[in-house]
Amino acid sequence: MKHGLPFWNIVSSNQIRRNTTIPSPANLLFQAYTTLAVGGRGVSWYTYYSGAGQRGYAYAPIDKSGNKTDTWRYLQLVNRHIRTIGPMMNRLKSTGVFFTSPPPVEGLPLLPGRLLKEALSTASPAASPARSPR
Repeated sequence: MKHGLPFWNIVSSNQIRRNTTIPSPANLLFQAYTTLAVGGRGVSWYTYYSGAGQRGYAYAPIDKSGNKTDTWRYLQLVNRHIRTIGPMMNRLKSTGVFFTSPPPVEGLPLLPGRLLKEALSTASPAASPARSPR
């Protein structure tokens, strides 16, 4: 933010270590949405292929035989989400990254003010009065 440099985030699309979370739609979406929420302009997925010389990488989108896995299908879903909301999110400007109390590490900036219950925008297709509910 200080220098106005855009960034992409490279996030995990597999289980990097044996005791870490395995990929699911929820944790892949969390990584993608968090990146966009803090001002990231895009997401790249670390690593698509199982094996590839790395030890301990499991649940990769492409297995050792070159077949698409459930993780590949999860990424397909997440990438559709990013393609849909990314253009709206990329028009916004990040003003900072803040944490609720207590922060994960002492000294990080706390969220100023109060939490919002709802925010509406005319830029959102859902907020448009011309749209009828499905």
